[in-house]
Amino acid sequence: MHLDLKPGNILLDEDVMPKITDFGLSRCFEEGQTRVITENVGGTIGYLAPEFHTGEITHKFDLYSLGVIVMEMLTGKKGYQSIEDVRESWSYRSDILWWEQIRVCAEIGIECTDLNPAKRPESMKHIIDRLLAAESSTQVIPTGGPTSKLIVLHPSALRFPFEINKVITCPLELTNNTDKHVAFRLKDKSGESSFLRLPLYGIVPPNTPYTLIVTTQEIEELPRKWIIDVILDGATLILGDGEHKKTFHSQPDKYFQEMRNALQEVELKALYTLPRHITTLSSKPIPPTIKIICKVKGLDLYSLDINQAKQWIIIGEDSGHVRIWDYKTQRKVDSLKVSASYVSSIKFIARKQWILAGTHSGNVHVYNYETMHKITTFRVAVGGHAEVVSLAVHPTQPYLLSAGTHLKLWDWDKGWECVQTFECQFLEKVCHVAFNRNDTIASATSGLAGGFAVKVWSLDSPKSNYTLSGHSDKVNCLDFFTCHDQEFLVTGSDDETAKIWYLHKKICAYTLEAFASPVTSVLYQPDIQTLITGSKDSAIYLWCTTNCRIYSRPPTLTRIINIGCVVYHLACAMGRVVIGKKKK
Repeated sequence: MHLDLKPGNILLDEDVMPKITDFGLSRCFEEGQTRVITENVGGTIGYLAPEFHTGEITHKFDLYSLGVIVMEMLTGKKGYQSIEDVRESWSYRSDILWWEQIRVCAEIGIECTDLNPAKRPESMKHIIDRLLAAESSTQVIPTGGPTSKLIVLHPSALRFPFEINKVITCPLELTNNTDKHVAFRLKDKSGESSFLRLPLYGIVPPNTPYTLIVTTQEIEELPRKWIIDVILDGATLILGDGEHKKTFHSQPDKYFQEMRNALQEVELKALYTLPRHITTLSSKPIPPTIKIICKVKGLDLYSLDINQAKQWIIIGEDSGHVRIWDYKTQRKVDSLKVSASYVSSIKFIARKQWILAGTHSGNVHVYNYETMHKITTFRVAVGGHAEVVSLAVHPTQPYLLSAGTHLKLWDWDKGWECVQTFECQFLEKVCHVAFNRNDTIASATSGLAGGFAVKVWSLDSPKSNYTLSGHSDKVNCLDFFTCHDQEFLVTGSDDETAKIWYLHKKICAYTLEAFASPVTSVLYQPDIQTLITGSKDSAIYLWCTTNCRIYSRPPTLTRIINIGCVVYHLACAMGRVVIGKKKK
């Protein structure tokens, strides 16, 4: 045991590895000796243990100097440091395989510099044992190891730049190295509620980029745990195997239990970092794919719309409230109570500065969004059950289309007069409607007896022009779009497909079959020539139509993004996708 009488020298060898090499003048205790009293203590203030004033030297005297040097090596600063200071100084580092050792070293350094010698480590042997234990606990998963046969992960660690009271997202790239579909489950090894939603489940198709969005809970103070272990389980899924597929969708944990003998597992670190030190954290940075601007608690059903000029998002809630959010400043603008029943459809009419809210009780409420004053309220039907499920606004004419138990066209220049009632079959419910630029509309309907149809109508006729048949289950969503000067309609269905209809010939040009669950939302973005589809299994699919050709070349699936919630509404704002979710 050495006694530290002056600051140790820190040398760097040819591998730039710091080493403590010399504590200067030292001497050994005799066997059984625990302390010595001296009048001559030499050394540098700041490195000497505070008890040097008394001249009493124990075997813990030199541990104080060791602690000072260890903290300097970890932080590059002199003086007392906390574990948070150490984490801050290392939070920007790209390689976190040694974070556990860094944490242990920081704890040892702080314990060694305790003013009370009794609270310092027992001996150097105890320190060495702790360092060895920390080193052995670091699991390094080699690239190309057995787990890479199914899914390769990038980055090797999830980093969440910490902000108080903010949910934080981090994308995780999953690459499927097989020619089969691979089912996955991402779970928190600790079992704590550090994340907004875990476990996450999904299916990675062969040779398709798949991005999994992992989201942390919002917390009010610095994290209690800065590093969390998460585990990704992977197993091949044969889509033709109905029982396995059904089990995965209804009871995913049971599916992975049944597949335990064929399960492949990979462990990775999730860690909080401090924002002001965030730099490029990887040799292959992933661009942001999602930004959560608000998290509305306690809601289940709601609709949304975008006002591009105001840069606003409007949300209709199941509580009967309407709330407006500024998606540039990420702050709430205003809110109002419009109904006792839930707001099932919400629309902006920017050219009139209006908000339109359709409700489950069958009313349409019109408000001025500059003054938040009500302009009018009207019912879609007189007597009997009336319900508004979907609204659509004509891009140029003063027309509103309401759909639900009735399908009607309203003219606001004529005092909201109903100028057309479209003939629907008995007990048929219109689930979604959309306007086309050539004054036609499309509707997705379902009947109580289980029938469903996609119909195309002209505004001047109560009868539909034709029906598009092909889906084998309920149609949930639809949208018109133009590609290469040709008009199309895209529909998404519970039959786990999206179909693209060539309207000129009234036929299905393509059936998109990459989905593993019902398609719940569709949206076309002409500026980037991309079709966006959302599904019940929490995934968003991006399809490029740049090189799409009728019959010969379908849209190309460029990426899948799993956001961890059912995707019920899609919109685009400032080049970003806005997602309306439904809680699982």
